[in-house]
Amino acid sequence: MKKILLLVLSFSCSVLASATDPCLLPMQKTDRYARLSEDRTILLSGSYTTGIEDTLVVFKNMREQPLKTVEAFRFSPKENRLLLRAADGDHYVYTPETKVCIKLSQKGEQKSPVFSANGNMVAFLRAGDIFLTKIGKGIEEEQVSKDGTKANSSNYVAKAFGIGAIMEFSPDGEFIAFAKNHKTYIYNIASRLTYNVPLPDTDICITQLAWTKHDNDFLVMYLNGDQKEMSIVKITADKNKDKAKVKKIYSHREDKLISPQNASQLIIIPDKRQFVVLEKSAGYNRAMLCSLDGSRLRRIAEGKNNVTKVYGYDAKHETFYFQSDALGSDSRGIYSADMQGNFKKIVAIPGTSDAIFSSDFKYLELRYSNRTTPHTYSVVDNTGKELRKLCQDTFDPDVILEEMDFYGHKGWLLRKKGVEGAPLIMSVVDNRNQWMQDFSYFLASNGYVVAGLLPDPKLTGNIFVRYAEAYQVAAGYLIGHRIADGKNTFILGNRMSGGVVVAALLGDKSIFTGGIIVSPVTDLVSLQSEELQHMIKEEGTSFDDHFANIMKRAATMKSKVLLLHSLSDGQNATENTNRLVARLQEIGAPVQLQLLTDSDESMTSVALQPSLYTNILRFVKANTIK
Repeated sequence: MKKILLLVLSFSCSVLASATDPCLLPMQKTDRYARLSEDRTILLSGSYTTGIEDTLVVFKNMREQPLKTVEAFRFSPKENRLLLRAADGDHYVYTPETKVCIKLSQKGEQKSPVFSANGNMVAFLRAGDIFLTKIGKGIEEEQVSKDGTKANSSNYVAKAFGIGAIMEFSPDGEFIAFAKNHKTYIYNIASRLTYNVPLPDTDICITQLAWTKHDNDFLVMYLNGDQKEMSIVKITADKNKDKAKVKKIYSHREDKLISPQNASQLIIIPDKRQFVVLEKSAGYNRAMLCSLDGSRLRRIAEGKNNVTKVYGYDAKHETFYFQSDALGSDSRGIYSADMQGNFKKIVAIPGTSDAIFSSDFKYLELRYSNRTTPHTYSVVDNTGKELRKLCQDTFDPDVILEEMDFYGHKGWLLRKKGVEGAPLIMSVVDNRNQWMQDFSYFLASNGYVVAGLLPDPKLTGNIFVRYAEAYQVAAGYLIGHRIADGKNTFILGNRMSGGVVVAALLGDKSIFTGGIIVSPVTDLVSLQSEELQHMIKEEGTSFDDHFANIMKRAATMKSKVLLLHSLSDGQNATENTNRLVARLQEIGAPVQLQLLTDSDESMTSVALQPSLYTNILRFVKANTIK
């Protein structure tokens, strides 16, 4: 993949900043942003309106521990300190006032670091435990929890929804609230004591946690066991006691599974003692404004459309900013609504628009794509006026995207102009709403025929098997029409789609000669609530039943399999891959395992992609019959 550089060069992705490439990280109480230079040696600050930039930090000139380059950065809430991640994955704390840079810890890795409000403390994960560093003339480190192990390094992760570590400092810096194994805990920083806060319900999955900035209150959002009821409790910490007050203030139940987007959206409005959540109502996904006493106040921007994301609330103008499918289910636009419910469009064009707003909500970094246009980045004001373009992704111009009908199964095809009879790679991906074909384009530019299907709600029964059958049909179509080589057919899937890949490889009549599975999901605890899961649950069966059904037949697998998993993948625990590898080895299936290391927590990490792509391409080449 390449970038077309426009008026401003492409920027480095900052995972710490929770943003995407290119990342303009909003600076507090200004119309300015910060970003890494293209070579990652300098931190720059620029104006949203003009794009004129100044130098904030030259990393090699920092005192005590200078760095050549920085992979990602984050400001403390008061912007009096910077958290920097180096190329080796270690984190450093830089104080602009003294120009001193200090390593966050000398004792091992530091994952998912979080600043305190005053910037004088940082909490982070190491081998499943939480640690706290206090920053003064040096670094003082203490251990918050002591029951984590490397074998269970995901026990602070709400695995079912791809959420990383859930921990947050109280506004006054006296407590750390965190979720562990679907329980809630409070750490009293002064006394160094940790205590569990029992919640009103059991058999739950905690999905979000946030302090309200009032009376040492914080909110905990969770789902019940069947993932159809979402609840929020308000917890009040007391620095003089090892217990806390707990009150359930919100509960919402739906007939179908609650989506991970809804289960993790919790926007606090501190000046009004209110919060916003997403919930289904009358068939539509709505933003609901609630008070901290538990009252439902009103729906925001109510209409015949789904709110898919809430970006935030502008307290000065009492305006909400959000993403919606008002243009249709296959598009996402950016909108605003005031407290009276007046609905205004900011960016509303067919395709997918996403945004990172400035701290004052006057400007936004817009990311736009559609089915035939890769990501384009630009700066837009909150009326929708484009101020300037930043950059655009581009791919091999010889690769053509075609809409396809594979004997009644709708899908797509990627190949270079004139390519016929080439090895086939079927990609089990959902491409309806976003440009998600980076890797598919990479494979097509290397001479392969790449194809995929669109999700089909009409498929019933064992979803893994039914989708696998549909991919068999699609592959047969491409081979029969001499578009693909019947001797070299591969199928690629990740996460839950790994079950489709396994099912497609079963039996002596499988059309596929090889399979690639990235970060498979093999149990319900780690399952993301994607469309397939909804379809499985609606039948009254379980994910485990579906997966167990195909694994019973795994002894019939003859094709070679490549399994890949990032050791630091915070969205999907490695136990999932271990479980699948153990089963395949038990039956003697030809399986290769590649564990990838990276300081990022996502298999989509920009730093990780070259290694991921190379391993997959090497496997395909090694198993291609000449």
